[in-house]
Amino acid sequence: MSYIGDLDIGICPYIFVRSGRGKYYLAKICAAFVGNVLIIAIPFLINLLLCMIALTAEPNYGFAPYGLRDFPRSVLGTWYAFQTEHPALPLAEIFVNHPTLYSLLYIIFISFNAGLFGVFLLCLSFLLRKNRALLFLPVYLFMLITSAISDRGVMAAISNPNIVFTNYDFMDYLACRGYGGKSPEFLLMVYVAMIGLSALITLRTIQKDTITLAEV
Repeated sequence: MSYIGDLDIGICPYIFVRSGRGKYYLAKICAAFVGNVLIIAIPFLINLLLCMIALTAEPNYGFAPYGLRDFPRSVLGTWYAFQTEHPALPLAEIFVNHPTLYSLLYIIFISFNAGLFGVFLLCLSFLLRKNRALLFLPVYLFMLITSAISDRGVMAAISNPNIVFTNYDFMDYLACRGYGGKSPEFLLMVYVAMIGLSALITLRTIQKDTITLAEV
């Protein structure tokens, strides 16, 4: 949105003359990533610190409901009524033995995702300069489609024991515990696709941007 704001006030041509298009877009991408990471990381880190100070004798501050009867089964994923290659909670050993470290890793994970999606939306704004309302549509459709695919996969795996379930619901990957079947390969594929698309859009914009001082 900051890029569209720069276009609205007509400052882009002057920045291009002084620093060049490449540096301008790179600075925007860095600011979008760092800014979104900090927006998520700072409040979560403060919350974790306050929990460590106020609840030092209570292990549940690490997002872990240890008192539940089915807690071990929920961590190991042995209570699912379907087959999956990844039944256990990611980093389950750290989750059980080092809850504070797990909480810190979780904060880093969601903060990284916030930064990545911030960069992706910024790069979409390079293309959709006059359609701000459409910026969030690709991300919304992605979340909606992956959730629907995952729901259908669960039903198919429950009805047919020979089907191995893979969780494609990206929003569930962002949950601290979430559902089983989370595939590291799928997560890596999403990251590679987002970074690749962002890079291609940025390079295309740098090469084909026709904003000049005469347009101001």
